[in-house]
This record gives sequence, C-alpha cells and structure tokens, in this order.
Amino acid sequence: MMKKGLTLVELLVSLTIFGIILAAILSIYFYQQRRAVYVQETSIMQTDAQVAFELIKRDIMHSGLGLPSNQWPISGINGGTNSPDEITLYGAAFFTELENARWNPVIRLSTGGVLICKNWGDTTRDIRLGDTIVILSQYKNLLYDSLVVTNVGVAGNERIITVNNPNVRANAGSFAFRVNSNTYVNGVRYWLDTNNDILMRNNQIFLENVEDFQIAYGFDWDGDSIIDTTTEYTHTLSGINLSDIYSRPFMIRVTILTRTGKGITGFEYPFDSLRIEDRLINIIPEEKRFQRIVLRGIVSPRNLRG
Repeated sequence: MMKKGLTLVELLVSLTIFGIILAAILSIYFYQQRRAVYVQETSIMQTDAQVAFELIKRDIMHSGLGLPSNQWPISGINGGTNSPDEITLYGAAFFTELENARWNPVIRLSTGGVLICKNWGDTTRDIRLGDTIVILSQYKNLLYDSLVVTNVGVAGNERIITVNNPNVRANAGSFAFRVNSNTYVNGVRYWLDTNNDILMRNNQIFLENVEDFQIAYGFDWDGDSIIDTTTEYTHTLSGINLSDIYSRPFMIRVTILTRTGKGITGFEYPFDSLRIEDRLINIIPEEKRFQRIVLRGIVSPRNLRG
C-alpha cells in the first residue's frame, strides 16, 4: 500500500504554524537580549556612579584638614542655567591620599624650634625628616608656615621634631601638619569635561558618562542651628563669611546626573527634561535611548566644626 504524502494545503498550513512559532521564539529571544543589555548597562552605571559618589563625599568630609581657619577650604564655580558646576577642595590630604596625611599633636610646651609631639609609631601618620609642615593652634589659627623638619627623634611616646626656625614656640594642644602642595595649595578640583561627558578629579578621569554635575551650599543664615533644605541652600559662596562656616552649620549638596554607556535598543527615557539644581537639561529624542539616574547627597565637612 502506498503512503499518502502531505497535500499542498497541509504543507502550507504546517509552514505557517512553524513560522508563527519561530517568530514567537525569536521575539522572546530578542526581548531577552534587549533586557539583558538593559540590565547590564544599568547595573554598570549604578555601580560605577555609587562608588564615585561615595568617594567624592569622603573627599568633601576631609576638606579643611590641616588648614588654618583664615583660609577657604573650598572654592566653587557656578555654571548657572547652561553649564555644570565646579568645586575645588583644599586640605592636607583627601580620601585617596590619606597615606600622605602625616600629622602630630604637640603634647607639651615646645620652644627653640623643637616640637614635643605625640608619637604615633606609624610611618603613615608620623611626620618625617625633610617634611614641610605648618603649625596650627588648637583654635586652627596659623602659627607657623613652611617649616622644614631638620631632625626627628623618638623618646617613648614622644616624637621630638626639630625645624629650621629656632624661634618656633608652640603650646600643648597645637598641631603640626605635613603640607602636600598638590592638595594643600592647589586643591582637588572636580569638574565636568562636557566634550566627553567625563567627571574629572584634577586631570584624572573620575567617572565616565556624566551629563551634569551640580553643587549647592547649605548655610544656617538665620542662626537657628538648622539648615532649611528649601530656603537656606545657595549655588554660590557669595555672601557667606569664612569665619561663619566654622561657627554655624555648613553643608555641601552634591548632585550627579549619569547615564548608561550606550543607547539601549527598545528603551525610551520617560522625561523630556530634568532640572538639576539651577540648571534645566532638555533631552532630545536621540538621547532618550539612554537610561539615567540622579545621585544626590548632603555632606558636612567634618573639619569645619570649629
């Protein structure tokens, strides 16, 4: 008996069903591919941004370390409505340079250019031979500037530091700080390279794929010991006296707008614009393929508390 084959109609129906099933499978596959790319890109963006954000907050916390109270520990440039902001921080050392933050407190009256200090017994903290140092009073007044250490001795818990000025005199409670010109004099500058969407730390790449960087300053203008987040934040330091940031609450608000490293097929950012502090950013249609997050935090520089 001969076997009966498929008719043309049956073949066409089979091919149609197979095509529908294949199309469904491919649709699911490509959806999962797009979803995987979205998850990967978003995860990378969030991880990198969070790490960078924590680092810049730690740098702000260390601003003013070893600086006299008559020297501004920060300076800033407000980009206004059309450009990102900048901030420069000054201090003996910041988070990534903490191994250079060498300092010793004076523990008893010191005269004749010889400082009797607390000895940490730690090479990463103790002032060494050849260091350039400054001496601050317990009230952060600058007593001596640009002293060079010519001799270092250790006697028990005391570190005996001789400097190149025999007239130096310091009371107990004073502090000797090693001066690093890179951070103490020139500062650490955060600024946005708008041509490449890169947040820079001085001349080094700090965080890529950044669309905006904004700074605001919170200050207790009315003297009630509280900073009102709606009325007492300003985008410049204008009008704030240097002495007041050591006697009244002072905070810095940082905002970073970051996005995925590449556009995501099938994704559309839901907003046409974003307001970041005093800047309005319009998002053109071809830029909507990028996912974005806004990171914002308020930091209190702990060295500015008198």
